[in-house]
Amino acid sequence: MMRDELLTSFANQMLQAQSDPTHRHLSQLQAIVSAGFHEGRGMDFGPDHADVSDTSEDQPPLASDRPPGERAGETLGQVTDELSYIAGLVSESSIDEVRHVLFEQLGFRGETDNYYAPSNSLLSQVLGERRGNPITLSVVMIEVGLRAGISIEAIGMPGHFLTGHASSGQFFDPFRGGQVLSAEDCSHLWARLAQQPAAAFRPEWLAPISTGELLARTLANLRVAVGTTRDIHGLRWIAQLARSVPEVPPAFMAQMAATLADFGQLRMAAQIFEHAALTVDRDGSAGFSSTGDTKPSEALVRRAMDLRSRLN
Repeated sequence: MMRDELLTSFANQMLQAQSDPTHRHLSQLQAIVSAGFHEGRGMDFGPDHADVSDTSEDQPPLASDRPPGERAGETLGQVTDELSYIAGLVSESSIDEVRHVLFEQLGFRGETDNYYAPSNSLLSQVLGERRGNPITLSVVMIEVGLRAGISIEAIGMPGHFLTGHASSGQFFDPFRGGQVLSAEDCSHLWARLAQQPAAAFRPEWLAPISTGELLARTLANLRVAVGTTRDIHGLRWIAQLARSVPEVPPAFMAQMAATLADFGQLRMAAQIFEHAALTVDRDGSAGFSSTGDTKPSEALVRRAMDLRSRLN
């Protein structure tokens, strides 16, 4: 499965996820993120991969001599198999049993030594290492619950992702071994992490979020992680995926484009600025500054045109 096939599969899965209130498509979407991220250095990125900086001799070598499409297919299959295996260890249909299997029996927990490593946002890596960040560990808990017949919700609390169980009214912190939390506990956790008074906490932050919103958070984490390592292939892959996630805000896309431009990826940066321009007036201009009567969309188009002029 090559890059274009992965992107097409991702886009199709996202379309289905938009009309599905469950997280039935989440594991495959996250697996595609992992597959393309790992195999990107061996994939054909097409004609817009011709910027000078793309051929840097500093890029790490391929992890395997096998064709990247073959390796990507293996990643997708391994994620599915591992989640099914873990779900098979759940002996009874209860949230406590899911917590026991994941965090006591198998030892899943938060990665604290290298929190911002890209691997902590990649489902295939987290399943293998049993270490990850709050979002990806939440994905594991949600997906194992889904396969075991237990509905577990994604809770996108700002600054620290959680899971929830509507039947019990409880919340859980997969990063801290599935710790059980009340709504009040969540507000105090947020206050401590954000260094804000608990009274500023908003109850709606504990509402379940969609698969698309979860994917947007995952891509945001990855952008920060790979940006610090100057991983050009990782940045390009994130940008390509983000175009298929409606919940990714235009401001994120513009930041992504600016980063790509800084790394010399002018053609793709122009494409991402143009994508942001198509959605910013419709979805809102939060995060953008306007000059005079110039709309944010017009400013983004001008930035794209400037980049394209530098390619000639």
